[in-house]
Amino acid sequence: MPHPRAHARQDGARLELEAARILDPAATAYQVLDVARDATFTQIAAARTALLFRWHTDRCRHAQANAVSQKISEAFETLGGNHGNEARRASYNRQAYPQAEEGSISATLRNGSYGRVLEAMKKLPQGLSQQLPRIVVVGQESAGKSSVLERIAMRAAFPRAEGFCTRMPIRMKMMHRPHENRITVRCKHSADGQTVVLNGEPAERPFDLTGDARDVPHEFVAQVIQTFIEQIHGHDASPNSVLTDIEIEIEIRACNVPDLELVDLPGLVSMPPDVQRQTLELTRNYLRRPNTLVLCVIDGNTATLRGASILAEINSYAAARPPFSKTIVVQTKTDQMAGGPHTLARRLADPTSTLGCQPVALIPVMNRAGDGITLSDLVAAEAGRFGEWKAQEPALQGRPLGILSVLSELNVLFETHMCNEWVPEEMRKLGEQKMQAQKELDGLGAELSNSQANVEPALNQVSTKMRNVLESQLFVVPSRSQNAFPPAAHTGGSQGSVQVPAFGEGRDSQNSRLPPAAHTGGSQGSVQVPAFGEGRDSQNSRLHTAEDRIESKKQWRENTQTLQASWLTDCLIDETMKDDTLPLRIQRLRLKDEIKAYAVALLPSFLGQDTFLGEAPPDLSMANLREKLVDAAFEFVLAPFLHTVTSHRLQEYLLGHPDWCRENAEAAARRTKLMKEINAIDAACRALAHVTDVVSARTHT
Repeated sequence: MPHPRAHARQDGARLELEAARILDPAATAYQVLDVARDATFTQIAAARTALLFRWHTDRCRHAQANAVSQKISEAFETLGGNHGNEARRASYNRQAYPQAEEGSISATLRNGSYGRVLEAMKKLPQGLSQQLPRIVVVGQESAGKSSVLERIAMRAAFPRAEGFCTRMPIRMKMMHRPHENRITVRCKHSADGQTVVLNGEPAERPFDLTGDARDVPHEFVAQVIQTFIEQIHGHDASPNSVLTDIEIEIEIRACNVPDLELVDLPGLVSMPPDVQRQTLELTRNYLRRPNTLVLCVIDGNTATLRGASILAEINSYAAARPPFSKTIVVQTKTDQMAGGPHTLARRLADPTSTLGCQPVALIPVMNRAGDGITLSDLVAAEAGRFGEWKAQEPALQGRPLGILSVLSELNVLFETHMCNEWVPEEMRKLGEQKMQAQKELDGLGAELSNSQANVEPALNQVSTKMRNVLESQLFVVPSRSQNAFPPAAHTGGSQGSVQVPAFGEGRDSQNSRLPPAAHTGGSQGSVQVPAFGEGRDSQNSRLHTAEDRIESKKQWRENTQTLQASWLTDCLIDETMKDDTLPLRIQRLRLKDEIKAYAVALLPSFLGQDTFLGEAPPDLSMANLREKLVDAAFEFVLAPFLHTVTSHRLQEYLLGHPDWCRENAEAAARRTKLMKEINAIDAACRALAHVTDVVSARTHT
């Protein structure tokens, strides 16, 4: 019959697996409740009841019980709640299992190589997920950057008004969450990513979208941003001021977006000088960052593209080498361009000559014609318009045109960046982490088993260390005046008995054996005897010698009776077991407790009792009492105990007590943590290798 503890361990393992499934950010509401997509409402409600019963904090002591219970309740509400709201469930199903929407970043990136990369990244252990590339959009002021970004994201959340809303970085952070539909607008410090605190409250506004709603109106986002800026700079802040240390983050958690960051930077301006400097500073700062893919937006309704100042900035400050190897140039306002399709064909015929540089691609797009057209409709309208242009200008056939081509080139750029730079760099970082963890793990010493092959070297190391301790300064008997050292705690006996301090206290580096104790009285330790006559030499009289001999024997008896041998062996073992040197690092083992237990059983066998034995030495006097006591401690306790450490008797004792080779709790916990870290790194490396495999497979298909 299984032991109750075995059942407890099995239950704990099941809870861990269930918690991991429920708290997985990518888990759908059906996966959280562990029901099929076609489950009835009765089945869903029953699953929710059973899970909440198991995870209720009154009976479940799991550290994440609250979080699990909350996730279960959220999933239940998502699928209809107590009233079985079928409309809510149907809406969720449309979002969680959407059809690919033409022109969306989800349809293109998630179904392409980047999507395969995201799938591979799911295999990375929690805590080792690496930073994915970000898309940064740069360009001149009013070039149409925000319009391009919202078309890529298929989310109309970027403010498009003039003034403040184009005067700070706006980061769209998309997070794939199967059973969420939420947008949060927050104000953050650029340096550390912390949310700004305004009037004692975090500067953030969350919005849970209901039904099939996809966006918070961009006008409302602009209003929230304006409120943040006014709180930071005051109501009289200049609308032209650029915030270089603050950014707006628009976080989108939804089922139909990939994990990706898009950053819209303030456009470059020529005047006023302070704003010009600030916009240049921001742009250069982002261009210098590694792991950045650049969309350079240039107004196409100009006589020439190569004169755009943003191209010079990329050439000088981009981290990529060559500088345009991670840059896609997007020409906006193509429909407003003089010469229409003929001018466009001439520009696309030789992009390097047109731009004066060699980007990944030069792609024209049409801009939104007012707020009356949806982003989805714009994709179809743009494709139709470019189809007409191709009919008019055959040279446009086969050229990358429109937002779909931008997404396609982004997909290829992701692929190239992942294989050539991102994966190798992340593998290098993980390799360094593993080397450091392995070095620390090796430094803990080898794991031991209870065997003769391990007992013998362990006791040899203990014996060597113990001999060093006994010959070290811990057992000091000074040859100088005893008054040169501080007194220690009294160990028992009558007044004036020898006092033994803690190991190492008051030690003298010039001598060996035990440290000094308190002065026992008299000059230089001698007993003071009154003089019986003037001029008499009391120090050399027979009476003085006899009294000194009587007192020293008395002190000998008292100290040998009160100073326990077990105290000496305990102190010796404690000091010996501080050894933290390889290969064994005996300090981490439970060997100390076993040797102490062995010493308790052993002492009577060579002492007869747990006190010092032996008659007082013939030459004993108060002057040499302390040294003679130390000699007795070595002769009758410490030296015999040292010799037993490597005996077969102790080896057999330890083999019968297997706990000796186990690590103490602290060392065992550290070893477990390091081994988990190394295993996680190995799993991460396999996942990253899989990233290269899936991208390579995409390349050859």
